[in-house]
Amino acid sequence: MGVEQQKFEHMQPGVLPQLYADMFGWEGIAQRVAAYYHTLSPQEQRKTAIYANNYGEGGAIDFFGPKYGLPKAIGGHQNYWIWGPRDYTGESMIVLGEGDEDNMRNDCRSYSIVGETNDPLSRHDEWLPIYHCRGFKWNLQTFWPELKRWQ
Repeated sequence: MGVEQQKFEHMQPGVLPQLYADMFGWEGIAQRVAAYYHTLSPQEQRKTAIYANNYGEGGAIDFFGPKYGLPKAIGGHQNYWIWGPRDYTGESMIVLGEGDEDNMRNDCRSYSIVGETNDPLSRHDEWLPIYHCRGFKWNLQTFWPELKRWQ
């Protein structure tokens, strides 16, 4: 028919067009985060934030997370920034949506890759590692204004 989807992003499409690819992979992210989160001691769980670099990943944790025993996500993207860091200091953070390992190296005293966000039907630009950052180099409470991202 000659009808094509409007282009919203400047990336190579995956298996599905973006409008559909955006609907896949979210529960899997929550499952993978929960699988790792529950390996932590109860003491470490209480101080571990789940930091999402975009509202989509934060929404996945907030929507599916209660089913898997996860706390609400925090993040600097759009409204997640408004909601703040809660009581977290940055001592321990599971980080989603960070595509630049140099940022982890620069911002954390130590970090490890504990999973990935890949789903064969989701957007390929969102296939990123899941990190555990221990010892964010700044106090999250005072550094929070620097984390605001509206784009």
